[in-house]
Amino acid sequence: LPGGAGAGQIASGYPAEGLSLSRKPFPADEGCSHGRTARFPTRGGFLVKALVTGAAGFIGSHVVKDLLAEDVEVRCLIRPGESTENLHGLDVEMIRGDVLDIAAAWSAVNGVDTVFHLAAVFSVWMKDWRGIYEVNLQGARNILWASLRAGVKRVVYTSSIAAIGIAPGKTLSTEETPFNQYTLGNHYVLTKYLSQQEAL
Repeated sequence: LPGGAGAGQIASGYPAEGLSLSRKPFPADEGCSHGRTARFPTRGGFLVKALVTGAAGFIGSHVVKDLLAEDVEVRCLIRPGESTENLHGLDVEMIRGDVLDIAAAWSAVNGVDTVFHLAAVFSVWMKDWRGIYEVNLQGARNILWASLRAGVKRVVYTSSIAAIGIAPGKTLSTEETPFNQYTLGNHYVLTKYLSQQEAL
């Protein structure tokens, strides 16, 4: 998902720059409740440390907070130059890197047992559409392959309603509705469907 980004706004992962592995501790978030029902079953306790890409975005930051509420150690992959205001006050490990950088992807997934991939670009218009394909498709590939090679136990890929098909007439679409929007001309829709297929 685009992490709450507006039209033309980059949610995460672009442009490519360097990677910093320094841990950046913050005071505990006073607004984070630890008394809620678990949203992330540990299945015997293997969900100990998670990576969240797109963590600085609207949706990504909420995933981070929910993970922290379940006492999961969280590493956040932050696009170079991206604001971390949404993560202020959270006790997380923050690393700067780009999903288009294979070395950065490898460093980000190394040592975690679960990856939540939310980094994406959302736009309804771009002068050059290459960026949305690079981040949404190749960026997802980089994280998925790095996770596989690093032995990550589980990857949670964040898709979009844009990645499902449109049912005929007044029939409601579901996750089982075959994708049929190839000729729609919407690059975001197409990249989210293609990257979802990569994940599957």
